Amino acid sequence: MADLKQRLVLVAALLSPWMLAPHVQADEELIQLLQDKRCPRCQLADVDLVHADLRDADLSGAELQRANLSQARLDGADLSGADLRFTSLQGASLRGANLRGANF
Repeated sequence: MADLKQRLVLVAALLSPWMLAPHVQADEELIQLLQDKRCPRCQLADVDLVHADLRDADLSGAELQRANLSQARLDGADLSGADLRFTSLQGASLRGANLRGANF
């Protein structure tokens, strides 16, 4: 039984960095987006950006599947080629946003 526990701990230790890597990258890209309003081709699936001020942000080609952009200000944002499948845009402002080639 102790041997099994040791094996499980080893497997968990080996898998943890691999499982956390996408989340760490998403966190870094989210910080970049909020600071610079520039994050083309970001991997931001499942992020919560409710009420975010993303006016004139460059999100071209961004992966935003299942993201929550409710009430976000996306006026003038470049969302060309972005993946917005299953993304909530309820109440979001998209005046002048570039949505060419975006996938809904």
